[in-house]
Amino acid sequence: MELIFLMYLYVLVIYIFLPDAKSDEEKQALRVASVDFNVAANAAAHHTSAYELTEERVENGNKIIPQLVVRRGQPFDIVIKFDRAYDKEKDDLRIVFDCGMYTL
Repeated sequence: MELIFLMYLYVLVIYIFLPDAKSDEEKQALRVASVDFNVAANAAAHHTSAYELTEERVENGNKIIPQLVVRRGQPFDIVIKFDRAYDKEKDDLRIVFDCGMYTL
């Protein structure tokens, strides 16, 4: 059962919702500059390091980047960097995680 679940976890999409901008200052939308899934550290903490998905490799001449594989119910760390400082008074930030073959 666990192997079947992990096979479908290879697609992880992050949606970040921001409020509608009203003034010129608010139009400066918060933009994601980078996302670090801390694959090596999270894989070690979740005992998923042995999964091929968590390792950088080459397949058919194509470089495959490591994918995050975590276990249900355990916390994991990711780092999201923005193009400017996050202001909790101005920025409405919601993060939605979808996983599976057919995410919306």
